[in-house]
Amino acid sequence: MGLYLIATQSMWLDPQLWVSVFKAMFGLGFVIFVHELGHFLVAKMCGVKCEKFYVGFDVPIKIGPLKLPAALFRKQWGETEYGIGIIPLGGYVKMLGQDGNPARGRHSLQLEMNKSLYLDSNNEKIEKKFNKLKSDLENLVGEMRDSLTTHITPMAADE
Repeated sequence: MGLYLIATQSMWLDPQLWVSVFKAMFGLGFVIFVHELGHFLVAKMCGVKCEKFYVGFDVPIKIGPLKLPAALFRKQWGETEYGIGIIPLGGYVKMLGQDGNPARGRHSLQLEMNKSLYLDSNNEKIEKKFNKLKSDLENLVGEMRDSLTTHITPMAADE
């Protein structure tokens, strides 16, 4: 029994185990980063202000009298705060008008959105881009339909 206990304890001291754990954490962090970067880039292309871009969650943690920092790294650059949160289970991009508090109703969120001239002007930009995309898709579908009808000839029915 004593030999088994020694073998179990020494497993945690194995550097190869910690290298594997680090590789897995780095790989997962990279996947999360790329995923959140997709949200961030699409929001920026549509003209939406992004307030935060985080890998990991930056929630305040208090254990008794001990208060842990919400983020391991935090940097404000332009209108966006970039960071690495203390809880490495995902990530998020907080865009203008988003509120994580469900206690605030839709009405208060609508009032906040109406106050922002920045968001109103960007809604017009987004609407123009959407209408152009819709028009391009309608043209593409029309061209495909015309192409199919010109190349397909009806077969004569046997009498």
